[in-house]
Amino acid sequence: MRHSQTSNRNPAIKDCTGKYGKRTNLQFFNEAFSSLQKQGIGNRGMMTVGLIGSRDVPGHTLRTAQSMLRWDLRPSFWSHVFVVAEPVTSRTSLRSLPILEVPLHPRNGIFPRPECNGINEGTLGLYENKDIDANVGLVAVSMSDEEAKKLKKRAMNWNQDRVRYNFWEMLGVW
Repeated sequence: MRHSQTSNRNPAIKDCTGKYGKRTNLQFFNEAFSSLQKQGIGNRGMMTVGLIGSRDVPGHTLRTAQSMLRWDLRPSFWSHVFVVAEPVTSRTSLRSLPILEVPLHPRNGIFPRPECNGINEGTLGLYENKDIDANVGLVAVSMSDEEAKKLKKRAMNWNQDRVRYNFWEMLGVW
């Protein structure tokens, strides 16, 4: 399936461009987390999926490269994804809210470590600038608090024997 076969839009997906076009991305995320909390979904933000569409060179290049996979051949809106690593409360500073990401171009200056499968810890404040990160979105997946904690633990410590590859053994087979 190259594109959705549905004829109806999902009413839960909202375009907030008009409301947030002149505001920072953190203001959008603040109200999005508040909305999720009022609805009682999203595990207080923990393991919520954030989407970013960047205008910088790496982001624009990736979005343009994705166009060949789209049915309309237009650049994708999204160039980056992250998950929120901690619950959001009324005392949480969104600028320093921990996120987990696998960046192609890390903004925190820390090169992704291969032994961690490229998973970097960053903060939501890295994506505050609406001029660089023009498209932002937040997706909440329904799960229990226990499931969210297990998912975070797995994301932070994914390195298990069954997912390791012995390079030298594979080279010998080759």
